Amino acid sequence: MAFMSKIRDNTKVILVVAGIILVIGTVAATFAFAGSAGKAPSKYIAEINGIKLERNQFEQDFYYVWQQQNQMSYGQLTGLDQEPMRAQYMMQLLMREALLDEAKKLGLDATKEEIDAEMAQIAEAVGGADELKARLDIIGISEDTLKEDIRNSVIFEKLQDEITKDVDVTDDEVRQQLEEVNASHILVDNEELANELYQKLQDGADFAELAKEYSLDTGSKDDGGALGFFGRGVMISEFEDAAFNLEAGEISEPVRSQFGYHIIKTIEHKVLDDEEFAEKKDEAREKLLLDKKNNVLSQYVSALQAKSKIKIYDSQLRAWFELSEGKIEDAIKSYNEALKDRPGDPYILASLAEAYRRKGDIDTAWDNYRKASAGSNELAIKLNMALIGQTKMQNIVNAKETEEEKSLFEWTLEDEELKAIYADIVKALDEASSSAGEDLLSHLQLAQVFNMFGDTERGQAEMDKIKAITEKIDAEESLDEDADSLENTED
Repeated sequence: MAFMSKIRDNTKVILVVAGIILVIGTVAATFAFAGSAGKAPSKYIAEINGIKLERNQFEQDFYYVWQQQNQMSYGQLTGLDQEPMRAQYMMQLLMREALLDEAKKLGLDATKEEIDAEMAQIAEAVGGADELKARLDIIGISEDTLKEDIRNSVIFEKLQDEITKDVDVTDDEVRQQLEEVNASHILVDNEELANELYQKLQDGADFAELAKEYSLDTGSKDDGGALGFFGRGVMISEFEDAAFNLEAGEISEPVRSQFGYHIIKTIEHKVLDDEEFAEKKDEAREKLLLDKKNNVLSQYVSALQAKSKIKIYDSQLRAWFELSEGKIEDAIKSYNEALKDRPGDPYILASLAEAYRRKGDIDTAWDNYRKASAGSNELAIKLNMALIGQTKMQNIVNAKETEEEKSLFEWTLEDEELKAIYADIVKALDEASSSAGEDLLSHLQLAQVFNMFGDTERGQAEMDKIKAITEKIDAEESLDEDADSLENTED
């Protein structure tokens, strides 16, 4: 069912770093930035509780992280992705140092025997000590560095065990985890309609009929909103909590989630009998215990992060966190500071433009996106420039004291100021089109942007490029097939 596939809880991203669970969201935390935003020794990128991260080592490590992530995303990452990735990776490394410091305070360490045993396992896995050394030489890592990483990994494992040593799971908790519920729902996109439908249900309306008429969940509406049985951990938390807390036959008041407003009807609760419980309890207990330990670890890391004193010396990364926290003026100041170190950097300019956009200063955002676009062939920058340009143009049209109803493109054909802005946009998008080569997705995005402006002629030109590229690819594949066929015939 469409709803079942969409509503699964994937909002929390848990990163396992050297055996410790770190919860990293869009905003890592609310930081009390120790120190000023002024200059600090360029040798360091940041510090936590007095423990400093060296810039050169960070950049070297991040290079490998970036390469790996870009490979995993099939080369779809752009230069604009580097700033948030660098910021979050930096925070992971800072928390790694803070956790090692906590372990040290607890007297946790790795013995030589433990490190040697891990080294032996790694060597055996790759085909022996000589092969391991050869592989380390290829990637430029010494055995001492590997041993230090192993040492930290062992320490993290011991710290994890120490933090979660009192975590346990009872049979009642396992039974609750194995419980299932059969429920139906009606999904709508606004609270007013949800309340109206809820009142109709209270007045005796048929739930299934209302679901068929109003529900936006195409996967269940034709079945009267029926979702069937599901267990815990399947639905997002708001939905799950409501469904499991209702009695059989009971209907919830509207429940808000990221998908809209749900009215939920619980049909039946299913609890395992003793025989079924005995069969499934061990696996369920193991999963529940892991979940509880992860939760305890997450809380521990969050508390440690909240009390830590963090200084970020890199102006651009500091600006990213400030902007993520809504400290727009601070972010603008930090981005401008970063530009003093790297004048004309298109990615810093693009981030500064975004900060001004969030501030509501569209004119300054536009100016910075223009500068960023002039210094880069990055499609994402040029598309963002076009979008902010559209907002600027629409603001100009809205300021006109007229009741004429025209499209933005029609206004552009008549207004010199709008023409100048759109000319800059067209220039940037044409540059992007030339750089796109045979990238079908890029040409499709460009076509969509031109059509958004009402410039169907340029939009069609991009679609024509897509058609030509597709025909070329088909022709090449046909030639390859003919060659293969001829080769098979000769054989």
